[in-house]
Parts: sequence; C-alpha cells; structure tokens
Amino acid sequence: MTVYRWIYDYGKLASKWMDKQNTPTGKTWHIDETVLDVDGEKRYLWNVLDSESRYLLATHVSKHRGIKDARQPIKKAKKATGDRPKHVLTDGLP
Repeated sequence: MTVYRWIYDYGKLASKWMDKQNTPTGKTWHIDETVLDVDGEKRYLWNVLDSESRYLLATHVSKHRGIKDARQPIKKAKKATGDRPKHVLTDGLP
C-alpha cells in the first residue's frame, strides 16, 4: 500500500469518526475567506472556526463573494454542529 493510499484511507475513516462526535462549540464563530487561483480563475475559500474549541466547523469554495456565498459555510457549520453561534466574527476586509 502506498503512503498516499494509506493517508487517503485513514483520512476517510477519521472523517467518518469525527462526524459522529458531538463536539460542544462556543457561542462565537470566526469566518475567514481566502482568494484562490484555480486554473487562472478566482475562487473563494470560506472557513468557519469555533473560537472556543478551534475546530474547523465547515469549509466552502465559491465562484463569487456575495452575501449568499458567505452564508453557505455558516449553514454547513450549523448543520454539522446542530448549534448556532451568538456571534460571527470576520476580519472585516472588503
């Protein structure tokens, strides 16, 4: 078995195990957006982190950078945790 294959298989197992864990989250989530270059085109990577546990709650890639796009990772984080934050913090950059 190659190292790549082992990491791939182990990653899938770890992901399934983590999905079953009920990790309590804090009431403050951080959302960060990063611009990526994918085949010469801009894409936006959105990550939602829990302030208390520092867990990555959700990630999302979009073609655009609008309000609708920013809401997607928050929806994913709510679904993953079964919870909603009291505060959502961003870096505030335009």
